[in-house]
Amino acid sequence: AHRSAIENGGHTIAVIGTPLSKAYPAENAPLQERIWREHLLISPFEEGQQVYRSNFPQRNRVMAAISDATVIVEASDTSGTLHQ
Repeated sequence: AHRSAIENGGHTIAVIGTPLSKAYPAENAPLQERIWREHLLISPFEEGQQVYRSNFPQRNRVMAAISDATVIVEASDTSGTLHQ
């Protein structure tokens, strides 16, 4: 969705579950950097903070707080999207 928005001249906001300087998964680093430079990248985590799976519900709460609606296309029964 982020790539599509950028490629079509739109704007995007990404909320990540890591500090701003860390990309997860690592292969998303170029996209994350582009969003940081040209759009808006948000993280509820301080620099140097450890990354744990348990961080992602906090990220999801931030996404829910800044959104009017959320569309979840696919998620497992244990997905953090249930918190959102």
